[in-house]
Amino acid sequence: MKIRTIINDITFNTTVEDNLSAKEFLEILPLNIYMEKEKDSYVYYIEYKLDKDETIPKELNAGDILLEGNNKIVLVTATNSNKNRYTKLASIDNPDNLELILEINEKPIRFENKN
Repeated sequence: MKIRTIINDITFNTTVEDNLSAKEFLEILPLNIYMEKEKDSYVYYIEYKLDKDETIPKELNAGDILLEGNNKIVLVTATNSNKNRYTKLASIDNPDNLELILEINEKPIRFENKN
């Protein structure tokens, strides 16, 4: 399934994972959030608690949208190695310039269905 991720008026096609957490994420869309920078990612704590099916991926890729715990959304901006537990929710299909776009962003990030 595809959704849209809109950052600073730029639309990114995003592929949603096939797991229970991702399905629950779809149920709370549309979602407008101001994410805060934290290392090589941006994070936001949602008010909902999603089911988690955590693994420890060896590598996180730019554009990955992850769930840490059951309510922390993580948007990865740079590919890097990893030792933390996450549930993968989705991935931006073409994350070129994602980090730069996020750095100049002053609007909420929007996740929405692609109807």
